[in-house]
Order: sequence, then C-alpha cells, then structure tokens
Amino acid sequence: MNSAALHNTAPGAWVVRGALTFDTVPALWQQTAVWLKGKAPLSIDLAEVGVVDSAGLALLLGWQGRAEVAGVTLRYQNLPQRLLALANITDTQTLLTGA
Repeated sequence: MNSAALHNTAPGAWVVRGALTFDTVPALWQQTAVWLKGKAPLSIDLAEVGVVDSAGLALLLGWQGRAEVAGVTLRYQNLPQRLLALANITDTQTLLTGA
C-alpha cells in the first residue's frame, strides 16, 4: 500500500508527499478535518506527489470546498500532470488552478 503525508513547512505552507489514491486519501481527509482554523491564505505544494487517481482529485476539491466555506484562500502549487489531466476530463481544472 502507498502512503501519503501532509507536512507544514512554514506558516500557511504545506507540502503533500506520497500517493493520492483511494488507499491514502481517507486518512489525509481525516487528518485535515479541523485544519482550516485561521483566515490566512494557505498554499499546498504537490511537487512530491507520486501516484494520483480520482480520489486525489476529490481530496483537493474537498479541501478547496472547505477553504471556501471557511473564507480562506487556498492555492495549489506544482499540480502533477496526471492530476491536471483528471481535472481537465472532469471540467474541474479551474477549481484547482483558479484560471
């Protein structure tokens, strides 16, 4: 089984390491259930994400939804090509990229 972890690298800055798959996403979702407490902008760097499937896309869209409800600006950096392809197929790329 693959693993994934979310690490805080600086105030408001996070990095995801590992795989974003059906096996790993539930634990990350639980880990971040109370993670949007402040109103400061957040960034999540995905440069260290290896394998990604549709569950990874759902996770990022879920985080984006939580951020929106909390009134927090959330930006993703270094989105993997596979994730961008999934977002393009599902017409959700603007939700991830803001473009």
